[in-house]
This record gives sequence, C-alpha cells and structure tokens, in this order.
Amino acid sequence: MEIEFSWRQIEQDKIGLDMPGFHWCSHGRVLTIYLVESESIVMIHGEMPGVKQYDVLIFDETEYISNRFYPNKKRVETIPQEERYQIQQSLVNWLEDRGIRHDIKVGT
Repeated sequence: MEIEFSWRQIEQDKIGLDMPGFHWCSHGRVLTIYLVESESIVMIHGEMPGVKQYDVLIFDETEYISNRFYPNKKRVETIPQEERYQIQQSLVNWLEDRGIRHDIKVGT
C-alpha cells in the first residue's frame, strides 16, 4: 500500500526524470524532497516545524531513505545502507547551500 501511495505522489507532484537533483514539494506542513538521478527517484519526507530553530524537520534516519523508484520500468528497489548515508549527506549539503535549517544528524 505504501509503495502504491508513493507512485501516486510522484505522479501528482509531477516529478520527472528530466529534472535531475533535489526538488522540494510541500503540501501544507507536509513535504517531500525528491532526489532525481538518471533513471530513478528517491523520496525523502519531512514537515514544516512549529519551532524557531529549524526551517524543516526531515525524517532523516536512513531507514526512511529506503526505496528507489524507477518510473520507466515501474520497479522499486531497496537502497543499500551505504548509499543511504551518501544520499543523506547530499541532502544536508543541498539544504545548507540554500540556508535551510534542518534537524538531520548524518549517519543515523
């Protein structure tokens, strides 16, 4: 069920493979940051906080950065743990480059 919901969300947010890099899509306080790489899409969920010290709270534990979606093949693969850490670090760099304050602790 979660995988089906994710496919619908990718479609509704109009995330395409022709848009490489990270993309921020918010729906009220809930948000998804998409990482688009060549043939795949990774979803990272978060929310807009009600606290002053952060601009965004990311469900950053690598257990949540778990699936890579291949839209052209309608296939989903589990992301290896080491790759999850790399994605997490890339996300931190992307957020910090934009001055977005976050709660991510790399390596968790």
